[in-house]
Amino acid sequence: ATPVSSTEYIAIIEDVDMANVSVVTQDENAMVGIDNEIQTLNKVEKTFDMTDTLQKIVPVKVTSESGKEMSYTLTIYKKSAILDLESVKVNDVEATKNGFMDYSIIVPYDTIEAKINAVAFYELAGVNIQNMGEELKESTRIIQLTQDNS
Repeated sequence: ATPVSSTEYIAIIEDVDMANVSVVTQDENAMVGIDNEIQTLNKVEKTFDMTDTLQKIVPVKVTSESGKEMSYTLTIYKKSAILDLESVKVNDVEATKNGFMDYSIIVPYDTIEAKINAVAFYELAGVNIQNMGEELKESTRIIQLTQDNS
């Protein structure tokens, strides 16, 4: 896993149905638990079903020998989630996903501008709407619409 802060980690896995998570503490006398289950000494393992999801958030709790508790978060992403969007909205209405990176929505004919909001699954992904500048995880832009009078 890759640390993204002192208490958050990210793991990117292949597009598989099961994710095996193993957590080992630095102190072999510390207790560790994942996914809110009972803690065990020094090491814990669990397999997560990823069949119908692109990401899984796994809470991890470590308790030192002295009783001090620390909470961590491991976010598991399937590789396909890195390039996928969690949502696309136009004027606060969810767009229809037609396929990979293909969304559509019908707006009234006299609409002259639209507020586009796109949110990536992967929290470190860059989102760029109409080459107006990349933003991390989420972007909202106002774009001008043109009317075809032919």
